[in-house]
Amino acid sequence: MYPDDFNSTQKKDLGLELSIYIDNVRADERFANLDTISEHAKLMVRTKKDLTFSLVYRLLKLILVLPVAMHWLRDAFQQ
Repeated sequence: MYPDDFNSTQKKDLGLELSIYIDNVRADERFANLDTISEHAKLMVRTKKDLTFSLVYRLLKLILVLPVAMHWLRDAFQQ
């Protein structure tokens, strides 16, 4: 994680929030057959879990952006 994405309190809270989130989505059949992280993130928004589990959602967004950022950096350094 990048240092500015989560402060020290949020880093501590993320573990607990993630644990609760995992239990929550395991009990929600709408999350059972998702194939991609982006589908998961979209369903989080539709079910408003992005608001309840904001740190988990922020982590998912960072995961989704990482491949794009890596591609951009690679291209920038190759030129």
